[in-house]
Parts: sequence; C-alpha cells; structure tokens
Amino acid sequence: MKLKKTLYKLANNYFIETEDVEDKTHYEMYWENWGRKIRFSTGTFKNEDDFIYHVEYASTCNG
Repeated sequence: MKLKKTLYKLANNYFIETEDVEDKTHYEMYWENWGRKIRFSTGTFKNEDDFIYHVEYASTCNG
C-alpha cells in the first residue's frame, strides 16, 4: 500500500496535513506558533466541502 502525504500551508499559521489511504483522506489541522505544533482538528474528509471549510476557517482566524 502506498501512502500519499501532502502539507498545505493556510492563512494565519494554520496547516493541514493530509494522508490518502485507499479511498479515504485523513487529515490533521494544526496551528504553528514559535515552532510549536498545536493540534486543532483531526479526522477524515467526507468530501471536498470539508477541506474548503477548513481553508475558509483558517482565513478568518487571527494568527
């Protein structure tokens, strides 16, 4: 089984790291501050709208 990991840098020091496993995409969203990784949310994307929601959320947060 080959895993594909991708890191997306979002607004305000938020990041989403995704990992494709078979037909599912698992994610971890975190905020980085002074080199510390602070986990915000983890789970499995059900559809593309889940990803879009997290991108929009990060853009509204004050970093």
